[in-house]
Amino acid sequence: SFSSDSSKAVVSTQSTGDQMLSMTQNLKQVSVAARDIIHQDNKNLSEVNDVVERNAVKLEKETAQLEKFNQSSGKCWVWTLIGIVMMIFIVMVIFIRLFPRKR
Repeated sequence: SFSSDSSKAVVSTQSTGDQMLSMTQNLKQVSVAARDIIHQDNKNLSEVNDVVERNAVKLEKETAQLEKFNQSSGKCWVWTLIGIVMMIFIVMVIFIRLFPRKR
């Protein structure tokens, strides 16, 4: 009875040890896979960060050019409108001189 209990305990201890070894190996495989995935994600994030920085520099340059263009085109429109208003005024004065009101 003692030897059968002892042999059952040894078998139980061995199976528990085998299960623990198997779980440890699985845990190691999962952790290595997770490490590889995290390493690849970090690499991808670094590449994306580089692209974002380059795009930010380009965007800043284009924004400066657009502001410069907007300032110059705004002045052009103002002068064009002033010219049109002056021409309408001159034509109106000439029209009044050529065709005075009859009393």
